[in-house]
Amino acid sequence: MVRQAERVFDLSRHATMENRDNHPIIIVTGANGGIGFGICQRLITQLCSKSPPDAQPQASISPTGQDPPAFVPVKRLTLVLACRNEKRAADAKRKLFELLDIYIADLKRLKGDSYDGHAELFREGLTIDTVILDLSTSTSVFQFCDHVKTSYPYITHIVLNAGGGPFCGIDWWVATKQFLTEPRNAVTAPLFKLQRSGETNEEGFGWTWHCNVFGHYILTRELHDMLHATSANPTRILWTSSMEALPEFFSLEDWQAINTNKPYEATKYQMDLIGHACDLSSVDEDEEGNPTIRHFVIHPGITYTDVFIAQLGAPWFVAQVIIFAQLFCFYLARWTGSLHHAITITNGAISGTHTILAPIVSLPSQSDAVKLGSRTTRTGKPLVGSDPIVGWTEKENDAFSLLKKFEALYVSLRERRLQQ
Repeated sequence: MVRQAERVFDLSRHATMENRDNHPIIIVTGANGGIGFGICQRLITQLCSKSPPDAQPQASISPTGQDPPAFVPVKRLTLVLACRNEKRAADAKRKLFELLDIYIADLKRLKGDSYDGHAELFREGLTIDTVILDLSTSTSVFQFCDHVKTSYPYITHIVLNAGGGPFCGIDWWVATKQFLTEPRNAVTAPLFKLQRSGETNEEGFGWTWHCNVFGHYILTRELHDMLHATSANPTRILWTSSMEALPEFFSLEDWQAINTNKPYEATKYQMDLIGHACDLSSVDEDEEGNPTIRHFVIHPGITYTDVFIAQLGAPWFVAQVIIFAQLFCFYLARWTGSLHHAITITNGAISGTHTILAPIVSLPSQSDAVKLGSRTTRTGKPLVGSDPIVGWTEKENDAFSLLKKFEALYVSLRERRLQQ
């Protein structure tokens, strides 16, 4: 059973359909750690400004000839942390408020007499709710969606971030070979992370596949009727991919990624395909034919999180050595010219916050088969770049075949649930 948010959302006081543009309601899955937490942290500090830097068009991805509208300051935000672990979700909520209060205090001290008071106004209007969501089972996803439907009047953004893989070790021979022959790729798209194959959930579906992709697909379909927004500011669904998402790991025959020895990479490439296919397939339009729901594929670049290390089960000392070596290699890659090594979760979050906040005319169009990625300069300044969805031309038909499989399975699960 899904546990309800710690603070029941007051529909009459906080949000109506008329003020949805000035009161975003944003769901972030996997928000208690890693990139999900980084997106939440970066978002709330950005919105302390009347004109957030992350909302400004980025020259490398913005279409030319467009005149973006001015950003409307946000005075209210409802942030829904969708997490599997109740305690970690509560800890994340507490930490977000603590970090925000520290940020506002520093901002007031830095600005002095020029401080405009907006940050404290935003802080008063910020609601952070926690709702339990286990993406490994369809039952939990449907229960989560039932709760959302009865707790909020609409949703403006969904960040599909949660995920993981059945990591179980390091292939040291492959690691040595890759570091010697292609050192930068070794710390960008490593081939040496061992994973278990054949893992399924309690329903018999691919476990990694359900956690990373299909659970998120159910979520977007179940909440579809809540996702309508204005044409000037369409609802945005963000599919979080990875630098490791490559077509060689994808097989339409093994579409639930059960038999592959690279289920993480395979399902992350499915995020690329499904995210863009959903964008192209959207039939939600306003009177002028503009989409009212947009799907964007994003990735955080290369960031340090403890997902891989935690699942290795290595002794503490060994884990610390691996962490130090990993971070050293990440910084070395950045200092030698790699734009993709964001390293910190707040730097890695910029592709997400920019896609949430930027004017829609400043983002790629539906026809652009790209994903927006977090990048940094050598000195660590974060920015957003555009990377092609590798192999889209060759895999486009497979993407829509995959989408049909997803939809058919979703419909069957929904009908079965309604009959129970």
